[in-house]
Amino acid sequence: MSSSSLESHSQPARPDRYPRDFISLRGPRGKEFDENAHIRLHLLCEKCQALGELLRKEFETLGRVKDGDMQHYETASLLKRSSERGCHLCALIWGALSTSSVNIKETDAIVMAWYSRQDYQGQRRWILGPKIQSWASYPLVDLHIEQCTDFILPPLTMSMSSISTKASTCTLFYKRCKEICDKTHTNCHIKRVKQLPTRLLYVTPAPSGTATVQLVSSVDMGLPPDTEFAALSYCWGKNYRLRLLTTNYRDLTVDTPFDQLPAIIQDAVLVTIELGLQYLWVDALCIMQDSHEDWSHEAARMCDVYEGCSIALAASGASDSEQGLYTVRDPLLQTPCILSGNLRVSTGRMKLESYRVLETRGWAMQEHLLPSRAIKFGSYVYWTCRELSINEFGRYESEEHLGAATQEFFPLVLKPATMDPVDAPRIRLMWWRIWTTYMAAGLSKKSDNLAAISGVISAIERRTGWTSVHGLWEPFIIQELLWFKSWPVKTEQIGVGPSWSWASRYRGLRAEPLDISIEWKDLAEYVPMDGRDQSSSPAVIELSGVLCRTDYLDDIKRRILLSVEGWPAPICANYDQRSWQAGDMALPLCFKGKGSVHGLIVAPTRKSMTYERVGYFRKSCGLDFAKALQRSDGEPFVRRKILLE
Repeated sequence: MSSSSLESHSQPARPDRYPRDFISLRGPRGKEFDENAHIRLHLLCEKCQALGELLRKEFETLGRVKDGDMQHYETASLLKRSSERGCHLCALIWGALSTSSVNIKETDAIVMAWYSRQDYQGQRRWILGPKIQSWASYPLVDLHIEQCTDFILPPLTMSMSSISTKASTCTLFYKRCKEICDKTHTNCHIKRVKQLPTRLLYVTPAPSGTATVQLVSSVDMGLPPDTEFAALSYCWGKNYRLRLLTTNYRDLTVDTPFDQLPAIIQDAVLVTIELGLQYLWVDALCIMQDSHEDWSHEAARMCDVYEGCSIALAASGASDSEQGLYTVRDPLLQTPCILSGNLRVSTGRMKLESYRVLETRGWAMQEHLLPSRAIKFGSYVYWTCRELSINEFGRYESEEHLGAATQEFFPLVLKPATMDPVDAPRIRLMWWRIWTTYMAAGLSKKSDNLAAISGVISAIERRTGWTSVHGLWEPFIIQELLWFKSWPVKTEQIGVGPSWSWASRYRGLRAEPLDISIEWKDLAEYVPMDGRDQSSSPAVIELSGVLCRTDYLDDIKRRILLSVEGWPAPICANYDQRSWQAGDMALPLCFKGKGSVHGLIVAPTRKSMTYERVGYFRKSCGLDFAKALQRSDGEPFVRRKILLE
């Protein structure tokens, strides 16, 4: 496909914002634009057409681009004007320049340069970038010259894109993706969940173009277990118009007023209907928000809700429920520009989606991992399922920013049948990656720290048979205890859960990288729950280990240097909250390989043999250190009963 001339077409007004900003269609900024307007892609001004033709000829003749440059616009203001008129390449250039730290004057003359270089993988890349003729001998920003290869849906010939993600073209895109998935994908229809959510919203179209919404009980309605429903993933925000309460439950089962719903739920209802579904699950309206008993019961079933849904609708760009699903954007900054022939130009920003708002929300981790497929509404729309991830511009989507766990969770946890062998080392490594990402996320209610990831935990429990003890895997609990505070990120004690569980703290935690090729040797033993006194609290774990007295030596770079009785060298302790106090004890838990010993700093409580965790230590060591953990006759110190709460 060749580009078209800007001179023969005019473009409608476009938002002048950073390419990945979410500008709510319902907000005052969004209302300035025609939601049905479409932008022509790949239109070029005369100067960019000449540049494209030159590069095309070099590629056809040499199979590559020789280093070179050419005069572009006489002033930066002319480049900006061409961008505003709708030249696709000028829009990419000006967008990259205006969001960089470069200080450009309106009178600066622009020169376009191109050259090749190797990336970190050793592959040859061709770069296009603007220089300032008077003072910059190097490109100020990099754009990538590529040959078109990865457009699949819509086809490469797509020449129009809408200002708004609410436009019919976006609707046709995700409906087409669902149709393909329904007909051709096998993995997307593997479901191990046989139970529906307790409550659902029954949605049907209304003559007014809105919808009728009714809260229903899946049991009372007699809905079969294979009933299809959508599930909404979104940020509540500070103000929320309508919630399910014990006082309005009966009213909502008769009629849930559409106009009283938050904007984001109104949009989700209409998308659900567009997809041909009749049921939608939304936490605010399907869980009683003023009943701790109901909330706890339903939160424990989050795994079934998101794994069992037909499709998840993710409000990935909106930061609160009144912004809705849809945005206005500049499509010229969202998609590569086709120069000439099969050459295209893209920016690095196109590899970064706008889905940061939702993915910095703790609940979104399980809402992302568990569904078999999802439609994500951010600064553009993209479809993701177990066999395809693609955006509305026809480009494959990468979810590398969420870590390798996103590719591993289905084949390791959700796909295998119950009798299939469990790949324990890989599942543990995957969990460590999930947990590490989750620790950087936020929660509006900090006490939800464990509940917000409970769906993922439940799925792993079901697959492996492991038991989670306050967020720690019981078969590996000695190593699981070794989380620590990450400087300089702040962490906060939230008063929920025992001191030894990461769930007792909010954000800012790390754990030793899990290398399954390195052997860990436990220095303490865990007494399983089923081997303990039945009157024991589940918030208390029992260990058999060695306790060593400590003394304060010094503070070193926010870590506290302690001497430990009988040990050949001091240790650096990473305290969770407070500093050292008399009576603090070192509790070595395990050796990692042959190079380091890891353990906890614990403090006695008023209860007999009972301690609380106050910190963590890691000490590089050798043979002398290992001997310090043994008696003079070579036998290990006698272990004692230790209760951690």
